[in-house]
Amino acid sequence: MSLLAPVHGTPYVGGEVPAICGVSASGLQANWKVNYAGVAAPTATDDSSKGYSVGSRWYYGTNIYECVSAGVGAAVWSNINAVTSPAGSGTELQYRNAGAFGAVAGTSWDGTTLVLPRVSIASNTWTFTSGTILKANRDSQIVWADGILQIGSSAHISLIFQHDLPVVYFGNGSISLAAKNATLRGTGGFSTNNPGGTIYIAPGTSTGNATPGSVVIQSTVAGTSGSTAQTLVDTLFISGGKVGVGVPTPTGVFGVRKDQNAATYAVVHNNTSGTAAYAGLFVGDATDNRSVGTLALSAGFLTSGMLVAGTGAIFSSCQNGLNIGTNQAAQVSMWTSNTKRLEISSTGLATLTGDFAVASTNYHYWGASDVDGSWRIGRSGNDIVIERRESGSYVSSAAAALAVAADINMGENSVYFGSAETTTTPTGTEVSLNLGTKNHQTLDLSSASGDLTLSITPPSGPCAGTIIVVQGATARGLTISLTSGTLKWLGVPPIWSDDVLKYRLIPWRWNGTFLLLLATYTD
Repeated sequence: MSLLAPVHGTPYVGGEVPAICGVSASGLQANWKVNYAGVAAPTATDDSSKGYSVGSRWYYGTNIYECVSAGVGAAVWSNINAVTSPAGSGTELQYRNAGAFGAVAGTSWDGTTLVLPRVSIASNTWTFTSGTILKANRDSQIVWADGILQIGSSAHISLIFQHDLPVVYFGNGSISLAAKNATLRGTGGFSTNNPGGTIYIAPGTSTGNATPGSVVIQSTVAGTSGSTAQTLVDTLFISGGKVGVGVPTPTGVFGVRKDQNAATYAVVHNNTSGTAAYAGLFVGDATDNRSVGTLALSAGFLTSGMLVAGTGAIFSSCQNGLNIGTNQAAQVSMWTSNTKRLEISSTGLATLTGDFAVASTNYHYWGASDVDGSWRIGRSGNDIVIERRESGSYVSSAAAALAVAADINMGENSVYFGSAETTTTPTGTEVSLNLGTKNHQTLDLSSASGDLTLSITPPSGPCAGTIIVVQGATARGLTISLTSGTLKWLGVPPIWSDDVLKYRLIPWRWNGTFLLLLATYTD
């Protein structure tokens, strides 16, 4: 408080008072200039150069101003009896603005709802100190304390940022309450035919050639009964345009890995049984004839070509076809009913377990089908046709047939075209012939030591053939028996002692029960 009095004891009314005395708590002050008749409010130029000093008064209308700083050109005057109205309107938030009230447009607080305007994080920073609470109602609050920013009450937590590493919890997070599900959802479209919002999850960018951040999604491993904590494991990795499930650094665009003593697999499901339903995996561009597909077709699929209802299919739409094989010295095999049916060894040997069927209008080729010199065998009506490609066409002729230097197997029997037949030359008195291995054979008795006992094994099925018996200088007798079946001669059996240095042709026919022999000879 200050007490003011005229210096000479005579009051002045109207106009400036050159000097007044004042007594304050700090002691006696003198020469305070007072303007009782101001025609306007004082300004910064009403300063010490005009005789004003701290404590000077200025009266203007109903207002009384007191000098609080008298620096030249920078005087500060305070209206000591003004009544100030709040700035802004309605429930706008107010703040101190150079000794007066200011307001922020677009903000409001009505005791229930706090409304804040959109701000730029680059130029506006909000700082929460420990224990600060902005509370809208019982179940909605923002708390910053002990390194944790919590949005929502302890009973209804929406979001938590924890510590300096921004761990974000949705739902109750790490708070010791009942588990809550959490949803991260973009905004929905409004009115009619408007799109919904997109959610972006992105890692931090790097600078220079440093490794960019990654997106890692974790899951929990089931704990034991009664345990209070489970282990978080990295499950899904997104880094550098590549996705890995259990693979932190996938080498391809997509990788899956789980090391365990159990199956690790990826599954594509489609449980619909409609006419166009299937589950599949395509590699390549399915729209540009450059893909390989693996399909599982539904039971109700509308069969089209190789896409047959209720089956699986592996196909290629690549322009140059489909290759199936190995790049190692290993076999390739095909199975049905869990049984290996076809195996191609690493050296190219194909082994078929089961029958090999060729349609009546098709052929089996030895050699390239379009190269002269190749052979083919097929069926024409009830006949077997053997043909050779000559001058661009396949021909069937006696000359071509006689050029075949190999056996053509028919069950246990053989047909010969130009190859040497089997000759058996016994040196003792016993000999055997197996008609099931060769149906045309020669028995040369010229080296036998005496008359012989001949044991014949018939073929396994109906067949016919011939036996040529050659006698030397001393004709040998033959006693013939069968290992199975019954022997019958058509006509008189040969007199072997008359066949000195002769050839005898014995045609035979086996019907599965009887071996029929016919005795003929030539000198």
